Amino acid sequence: MGKQLCEELVAKDQIPRFKRYVEVQNDLLATGKSLVLAHSYEEACERFKRVVTNAEGLWDDACTLFLRGRCPTALAISITCLEEVGKIGVARLQLVLEEEARRCGVQLTQARPEPRKGHPFYSHTQKLLLAAGAGALVNSRLDRILGLSNVVDFLDRAERGKIERLRQSCLYSDVEADQLLLPSERIDRTRAEFYVVLAGELLAEVAGFEPPEWERLLARVQQFEESIGHPYK
Repeated sequence: MGKQLCEELVAKDQIPRFKRYVEVQNDLLATGKSLVLAHSYEEACERFKRVVTNAEGLWDDACTLFLRGRCPTALAISITCLEEVGKIGVARLQLVLEEEARRCGVQLTQARPEPRKGHPFYSHTQKLLLAAGAGALVNSRLDRILGLSNVVDFLDRAERGKIERLRQSCLYSDVEADQLLLPSERIDRTRAEFYVVLAGELLAEVAGFEPPEWERLLARVQQFEESIGHPYK
């Protein structure tokens, strides 16, 4: 078990990545709008639940499209779901920080987005994907179900800004070397399956910080994985 954990640490470059992802989340906290800003903790939690519901709806849509054989569109929606999962990861922190501010009598206001130079190679969508990817850094279940090398490849692509390019290829026709390329010819079932499963797993991991919600979301994800013949335990 210790050897396996050590291998995961090395393969995922976990410590340097963890530091970068913390910086990205802090940047999102400092410059992004709070989705859960409210007058009370109860109202903030209600807003948080609505954000989770939206992300879960996107994942449902991705699953439906995948089952209908619409693999490119399913992959594109899965990436959008991952961005929403990134927002959920930030919103979790905002719930705690804003409740502490309320207890201290600090006036809560929306952050005013300002240009930041700390991460010139990270677009806003990249930051959200990295915030979602934080849920994959220490996640042996995900490594087992999707394969450690595949998870690492996703993290690498997210950091290099290649995920948005992939989403574009899922939606639009293109020409390369005088050859017409359609999304259906570029995106196969295996690739789409990876992203649909990844989005579901990270949704459960990040949004399900309360045990009952984690169990509910994970049960839904496992049911889908079982239905398509993907390893789900």
